Amino acid sequence: MWKQKDALGFLRFLETALRGTAHVALAGSVLYRGNSSKDLDVIVYPHTKKGVEWDPTETQRRIERALNAKLVKCESLSGHYRDDKQVAWLILPSTGQRIDFFFLS
Repeated sequence: MWKQKDALGFLRFLETALRGTAHVALAGSVLYRGNSSKDLDVIVYPHTKKGVEWDPTETQRRIERALNAKLVKCESLSGHYRDDKQVAWLILPSTGQRIDFFFLS
């Protein structure tokens, strides 16, 4: 189970791991209900777009290293919601908790 307090601590950890590359934001039921027995939804977006082409692939590698887990990529949802995003998920080896990542372009 993800609780909001634990999720916020986790997002602070991720924000530090991705410093200078990307930012993270909380979404889904942990945000609006305060908990989830299913997963944690995390939005990942570029730190800056000024003169830099953001490649989510490097950010995904940094997440895998920080969490010592492999991301499972879902099919791209480009155009599906009038935006471009990549979706991936992983299971934390230490706790068995699932995290869904939404990489915005």
